[in-house]
Amino acid sequence: QGIGNNKFDPTSLTNREQVATMLGRALRVMVPDADFSTEGAPTFTDEEYISSWALEHVKYMSKLGIIKGSEGKFMPKAVTPAEVAAGYATTTCEQAVIMSTRIYKAFKSE
Repeated sequence: QGIGNNKFDPTSLTNREQVATMLGRALRVMVPDADFSTEGAPTFTDEEYISSWALEHVKYMSKLGIIKGSEGKFMPKAVTPAEVAAGYATTTCEQAVIMSTRIYKAFKSE
């Protein structure tokens, strides 16, 4: 769905909530009959920073163990200048491959 206002930014870095949302949307197309409930998903201490449009996807992908938090935090996006400078909450290509492998293993029999 892009970044809003009918724009797509393929060169910008993605953050963790964006990746969870993209993968969650892809799963809904690939396995439409799956149970997408978030019951039993972990609660994160930084949930207040997860965008409303991403929360359901973050919860679902976390419930499956596809994308995980650390020390009770999900780290959805950088919210301070120091976090932005440090690359906090970004997702690397390597992490995307790992998440894709986890999705394959979780749904290969469906």
